[in-house]
Amino acid sequence: MDKKKKIILLTMLIIICITILIIIISLINSINENNVSNNIENSIYVNNVEENNTEVIDKYNYNQYIQQNISDEKMAEIYFNDFLSNFLRDPQNAFNLLESEYKQKRFAEYNEFETLIRERYSNQTIKLARYQKIDYDNYTQYICEDEGGHYYIFNETSPMQYTVMLDIYTIDLPEFVEQYNSSTEDIKVQFNIQKFFEAINNEDYTYAYNKLDETYKNNNFPTQADFENYIKTNFYSQNKLGYTSYEKNGDLYIYKMVITNGEDSSQTIEKQFVVKLLEGTDFVMSFEK
Repeated sequence: MDKKKKIILLTMLIIICITILIIIISLINSINENNVSNNIENSIYVNNVEENNTEVIDKYNYNQYIQQNISDEKMAEIYFNDFLSNFLRDPQNAFNLLESEYKQKRFAEYNEFETLIRERYSNQTIKLARYQKIDYDNYTQYICEDEGGHYYIFNETSPMQYTVMLDIYTIDLPEFVEQYNSSTEDIKVQFNIQKFFEAINNEDYTYAYNKLDETYKNNNFPTQADFENYIKTNFYSQNKLGYTSYEKNGDLYIYKMVITNGEDSSQTIEKQFVVKLLEGTDFVMSFEK
């Protein structure tokens, strides 16, 4: 091959190599441009998500916490039903829910509590009839009354944490003491007669027996069993009180009363009660046989 042909061949090879190199460089640039574009789009997408994050969360209700306010009436009903449910499911647990001082004074042992509640719930459906809410510094009190006139006093220290008392006479409630102290003596006497009969309606004969004047008790009811038998024979299972007249003789208040059968309003009895006020909210009483 002569020298001229070699030069031509070499020139062609150089041209081909340059062409191939240009093509390769173009391809590389194209790929890089696509990556940059994708990165920019991804960046825009991320920014949009961050900016619209609240809108995305708001779109799905299950991501929201919705606060619901429970009315006082509903809260009283919840505690009322929870206590009844506890008794039906686990009477011992219901007994443990009783306020400690109240439990000590009201029930000598668990069997007395179980007997009382079973008798109260045996023949009727218990429904909440009325309630009252009172806020104190360290607790909230719900005073509930069922349709049979029985009380349930719940002392709430935090939601669903409570103790309960089953009457308003074993331990004087703060609002009762306040009202009692601001009342005239004749109204105080009526309060005490009401407490006496609430105990009888609850078949709490121990409380009622201990409120009898000592001399009167010894002369008429030497034992609590004597007193209990007389009450069951001469009064009603549910007694409603009506005051007709009263007079004061020294430190004694004499009340004439009409007592109505709470289960049959056509049945009534008339009795005279004598009450003596003692220190604080204490009292003693007697009645004609």
